[in-house]
Amino acid sequence: MRDFLRFMFSAADRDRIDPGSIIVEDTTVPPADQEGVPLQSMKISGTVIDPTAPAPQLRPLFPGETRFLAKAAMAANLPDWSDVDLTTATYNSWQTNGILEGTLRVIDQLPDVKKGLDEQGASLQEVPNIAWYSPVILSENFLYNTVANPPLSTRKKIKGPNSPVAVLPGSSNWPKHAVAWFLQGLYPHILRLGADATQDDIIRLDMPTIKMAADGSFDLYITMARSQPASDRKSHLFDDASPGIGRLWAAHSMNGIIPARHVYRELRNNLLDANLSHAVVDAILIDWPNARRYQPVRFTRTWLQTLASGKKVKNCSVYFPKQKIKVRNLADDSIRLEREIPAHGVVYVPVEPGETGANQPQVLIEISGNMKWLDGSTPNSWQFKGDTTPLLYHLETDQPHIILRLPMSQAMFEEPQPIKAPKGPRCTYLSFRRTVRALVDNRIAGGRLNRKPGKTSRPVRALITEAFGETGLSPANRRVRVIVKGRPPVAATDLNAAQEKLRRVLQPFFTAPAVAASAPGKDLTVADVGYYIWLSSVTIASHADTSPYFVNNVHFGRGGAGALVYLGLADGYAFDSNQLPSEIGNTVDDALGYYYRLATAMRDNLIEGAALQFWDESAQFEEVKQRRQPCPGEWCGHSLLFHSYKTSGGVRTGVNLVDQYSKRKKIQTSPFSGPDNNRRLKWDDFGANIWCAANWKE
Repeated sequence: MRDFLRFMFSAADRDRIDPGSIIVEDTTVPPADQEGVPLQSMKISGTVIDPTAPAPQLRPLFPGETRFLAKAAMAANLPDWSDVDLTTATYNSWQTNGILEGTLRVIDQLPDVKKGLDEQGASLQEVPNIAWYSPVILSENFLYNTVANPPLSTRKKIKGPNSPVAVLPGSSNWPKHAVAWFLQGLYPHILRLGADATQDDIIRLDMPTIKMAADGSFDLYITMARSQPASDRKSHLFDDASPGIGRLWAAHSMNGIIPARHVYRELRNNLLDANLSHAVVDAILIDWPNARRYQPVRFTRTWLQTLASGKKVKNCSVYFPKQKIKVRNLADDSIRLEREIPAHGVVYVPVEPGETGANQPQVLIEISGNMKWLDGSTPNSWQFKGDTTPLLYHLETDQPHIILRLPMSQAMFEEPQPIKAPKGPRCTYLSFRRTVRALVDNRIAGGRLNRKPGKTSRPVRALITEAFGETGLSPANRRVRVIVKGRPPVAATDLNAAQEKLRRVLQPFFTAPAVAASAPGKDLTVADVGYYIWLSSVTIASHADTSPYFVNNVHFGRGGAGALVYLGLADGYAFDSNQLPSEIGNTVDDALGYYYRLATAMRDNLIEGAALQFWDESAQFEEVKQRRQPCPGEWCGHSLLFHSYKTSGGVRTGVNLVDQYSKRKKIQTSPFSGPDNNRRLKWDDFGANIWCAANWKE
């Protein structure tokens, strides 16, 4: 596609600017006198040598949908369409009132522009599709000609906020509505590409001007970003990280910032009229080694950045903007950069002139927030837990890639509850199913497996297939088939078969041979033993071929909680079901003390996503530990997941638990009962239960 990108000043306006006055900086704090300008925007300061002439016009980098964002203080003064008469007198009154100063926002909504930007911005780690320029002044010619009088064929009907009907393009009042709603930021004007570069709207039509002082001095802020749907959750969750900030503003977390200075410099050869040497262009686009450059640090939620096919994996996360990166210089522990991680996952770390070769900086990178991290170059990174240890990089020679993961406590409930509760004796299957799917989703697929469980994209299938090393297998034999499209179903009819399929998915995570007390008749891996602990499989634990793995296994009988601890996914138990010496006896008080302690631990020690196991009676628990059937033919245990505490007035009154009776918008609740000195937690009609729990480590 032909070049269409533009330098911010025309050739004629560049000649009016004193090149010696140019100062280019990155914003390190939001400027107090400008609304919505985030970090790493480009600030251009300079002086126009003939300030009595009109101020230079602002040329957007690319065409597209333009909106005007008025200063917040001017909101009450913005005109209704009936106040617009398209006269100079009215325009002058607006100028006097200050309503014509604000921010120009441009987003590439045109298919040709999108394609062209991707092609011409191939050298950029992230290609911008949205830009903000401030402060700008809406000139009379721009408002009355460009906005109010486009060709009839390009006009669209306009419906104001309080208008009962839309105004059609041919209406005599259409120009008034266009101006009024453009000023209010409700109507976008489209800047289009022409048949050739000379016919592009950006140079053919009047544009807004920069704000110029009487002495010709000016400050112009330019912000670039990429705005796109999230890969891991619904995009409305971006709003949670940007309370009180509208999506039209650059500071909203959905807009992943890219240093504008970096963008313009990388695209210089594609900028019309700016690819040749000019003193003002050279001053604004001064490059390394005479000015700072940027070292990209790539964050992903997926374990790979690029698939074996060469296709880049999209990584836009609603959770990234809630994390803050801190880059510290190893030499003196000073902070080089501290900022929120953009939604697109690329952080641009500044590197100053002279920081090269023997002087290249070594930095420590750490993240504050609730996510754990792992160096992306770790072989088979998905087999390892995330951590919080700072990572060391050389900024010149390394290409940092860091994998971010949600806490598993949160990842456990990224998959929605089923609309209809499956019910029936399937608690162990469902708790194990949710755990395995969450592990794959969080460590491999970056939140995209459980985002829409009923649909699994090709990239997600490829991520899982490549992780398990099964690219060469026929699709029918790949483990990924077990978990795509919401499989195995929550309402599976053959639970044993479904559980065995999930065991195949768990196996690649824990491949080491399991330790046995004596020579077993069958080889089991750590994953296998963890699986049988989760199931409390007395049959396997007592079988001659496999019992050596369980003879001295202190975790058997504790279900999912025991499996988490055995697999190293939990640091010990939140509380264990074993009776203390003081609780073992023949009196009722001994048993009551035991139940009271467990109920108190349930009230105090659980974290979201914890695996729980209970048995109706302590005798049943003791039978299971000895690898004997506790209640043949009966249902006397339960495998659940802790969701949250139920509270009243800040006091924990019960636990909200997920099991086979849970469904969308309805979680099972078990209340605490009795006085504080004799607390109980009962489940439905069962008696005082024997509970065991483990919280996730990762």
